[in-house]
Amino acid sequence: MTRTFLCILANFLLHPLFAQTVVSDSLLSRHVAALAHDSMRGRFTGRGEIHDAAKYIAGQMELSGLKTLSPGNGPYIIPWKAKRKMKVEGAHVIGIVPGSTKKDKIIVFSAHYDHIGTWSSQKAMPFGSAKNYVKNDSIYNGANDNATGVAALLELARLFSRANPSYTLLFVAFSGEELGLLGSADFLENQVQPSAIRMNINLEMLGRPYESSPYVVEKNEETHLLRLLNRHLNKSGADYPKDFFVADPYPEQSLFTRSDHYSFHKAGIDAFTIMATDPEDEFYHSAKDEWPTIQFSQMQRIVQAIYLALLPLTRVDGM
Repeated sequence: MTRTFLCILANFLLHPLFAQTVVSDSLLSRHVAALAHDSMRGRFTGRGEIHDAAKYIAGQMELSGLKTLSPGNGPYIIPWKAKRKMKVEGAHVIGIVPGSTKKDKIIVFSAHYDHIGTWSSQKAMPFGSAKNYVKNDSIYNGANDNATGVAALLELARLFSRANPSYTLLFVAFSGEELGLLGSADFLENQVQPSAIRMNINLEMLGRPYESSPYVVEKNEETHLLRLLNRHLNKSGADYPKDFFVADPYPEQSLFTRSDHYSFHKAGIDAFTIMATDPEDEFYHSAKDEWPTIQFSQMQRIVQAIYLALLPLTRVDGM
């Protein structure tokens, strides 16, 4: 390979137009490291440290040029208070990319940024439990669950903010997921009109891939979104297998009811989760779920595929 060719290639990779369409593994790594840092104390909903996570996410949305839900310069962070189940307060972090022709029709991208806190937080958990207690480490950092999903959300927001979508895109980071999908339930009840939402794409645990492929969690083992994703990814011409996205390999785990997309489904909205990790992964709800365990090169490839496959769906003729 000649020096001249290498210079041309380097200039191409650094070109602004190319940078606008490529997922950055360094940004993914930076986001996960920030959100899963010990100072966040496991991001338990209602505890003080989770507000630092919300501020970080809001800052990244602002850097990407996303608009706020309120007119003018409203806040990215919108508080909520649970009215049922548990008396807990949380916050949504919401950024918007306005649609070019279908401003009143919305596609919601989501990921939860809360986790299960510290060993002492477990008495407040309504179901589920921490596992794999690690001596001298009481913090459940939640690097994969779900700092990776939020990192992917932020990268997709950065790319879609430059993509001129037909539909309005909402990028929403929820808290309260680990306490029973509380944040997403409030969002649909108090922040938006569910009838305006065309689809919800939820992002979960993308950092330790199952056989290097992401899988799609759909209602009753349907494959509607799965087929669309693979079709559009194949048409993109990118170097991916024909069936890069796969069907949920864990039907016995009932994943369809276990993340924020389920709140959208109950409101009558087409809703799906894209995951990449075995739900019985050894690090799940463990103090060992930390930044160094994340496979960022594979995660970057997965998030890039998600962007390429979803890009046509954000345009009028892409459904």
